[in-house]
Amino acid sequence: MRTTTFAPAYVALYPALSELAHCRGYALCVHGSMKSDFDLIAIPWTVEAEQPEALVNALAERLKLCLGTFGTGRDEKPEIKPHGRKAWNLYIGSGAKIDLSVMPLLGSNA
Repeated sequence: MRTTTFAPAYVALYPALSELAHCRGYALCVHGSMKSDFDLIAIPWTVEAEQPEALVNALAERLKLCLGTFGTGRDEKPEIKPHGRKAWNLYIGSGAKIDLSVMPLLGSNA
C-alpha cells in the first residue's frame, strides 16, 4: 500500500489561491511532486502586480478563511532564492504546507 499524501487537499486549495493571485497580477503555477509539500511559484504577470509581500499576506488570509485555525502559520521573513525569488512557507496544519516562491517584479528590489 502506498503512503498517503496531502495532494488531494492541495489540489482542492489551488483554485481559490490561483484566483486570488490572478486578481493581484500574478500567474500561480504548480511545480514539484506534492509528496512532502505543495510547491507553488507566483510570477508577476501584469504591470499592476502587487509587491510579493502583499501577495503572500493575501494568500495567508485566504488560507485562514478556507481552513480556519489550520491556515494560520507562515514564515515572517522570506528565504532569498536564486534569480531574486523570495520563498515563504505557509503552514496548513497536520504537517502540510505550501512552499511559495515569488519571482521579483521587473526593475524592483522587492
